[in-house]
Amino acid sequence: MLEKTVVTVNSTGRQSASFVRVASAVGWRVRAQVRSREGLVADELAGLPNVEIVEGSLEEEGIVEYLFKDIQVAFINTTPWGDEVAMGCALADAAKRAGVEHYIYSSMPDHSSLPYPLFRMELQDDGSFVWQAPFHPDDPLPWLDAEHDVGPAVLQVSKSGPEAWVGQRITLAFERLTPRQLCARFSRGVSRPVVYRHGPIEISVSTPAGYREHLEVLEETLGRQRAPYFGPDLEYPKEARSIWEGYRGIEEYAREVFPVEESANGMTWMDEREEDPTATTLAETPVDTPGTRTPSGARTPSRHPEGDEYFLGSC
Repeated sequence: MLEKTVVTVNSTGRQSASFVRVASAVGWRVRAQVRSREGLVADELAGLPNVEIVEGSLEEEGIVEYLFKDIQVAFINTTPWGDEVAMGCALADAAKRAGVEHYIYSSMPDHSSLPYPLFRMELQDDGSFVWQAPFHPDDPLPWLDAEHDVGPAVLQVSKSGPEAWVGQRITLAFERLTPRQLCARFSRGVSRPVVYRHGPIEISVSTPAGYREHLEVLEETLGRQRAPYFGPDLEYPKEARSIWEGYRGIEEYAREVFPVEESANGMTWMDEREEDPTATTLAETPVDTPGTRTPSGARTPSRHPEGDEYFLGSC
């Protein structure tokens, strides 16, 4: 494989870190920007072969220009630190000035790592899980395990080169499931009942600038108006699966990854769980309506390695 030099920003986020890992594994040189070298993910990336860690804010003078020096491929996923739109424009302009051959931008926000996400499984007192979101129970949604699948997919796009993809949008989603279907598969994975509750997005902590408004727009357009997630002209998951066949589905994630993440967050349910024969045979998951009393059980997100106030812009 032809060796390339690539750059990523906000590299401890799930999307960027995923690409750093696979690019390093195939022998590409990686320049990875991080806000801080402290933390588990930053330590991991710094220990990978061919990876240069660039520490500092994208708003610092000189960092952006340096990032794109002698770079062939850029994978960019911005976060809500500061003015995200202005930073996105500055990165694109700097890449153009530097003559970057292939510029790949991910517009997917991270809704899975925050204390107020669109996708959060809440453990209940009876051992079951509840997912509350504003989506209609029967409207299909795109699903992607960013940490597992973004890196390999972006690698394949990078290998194809800009000639194959210039000006195109890629719908990177590997499953198309309604909330009912999602909960049924998640239930099989964790061997516990999983209930979908059709209700508003609950925000209980401070949010970065613009993010609350972003969630409100999603709640209105995808929830109340029931608009398709990607719009009528973008089909999925066929395109994503043609790029990367080794994706991890939601049931596999629930069975193999979710318990590990929960354990890291201090939860112990996975050590006490028993096989639930009904969980593996669910065709559909019950929908809980707003206002239904459900025993509470909070999942406390683990501290992000870059600080308590860090909000991921990549999954």
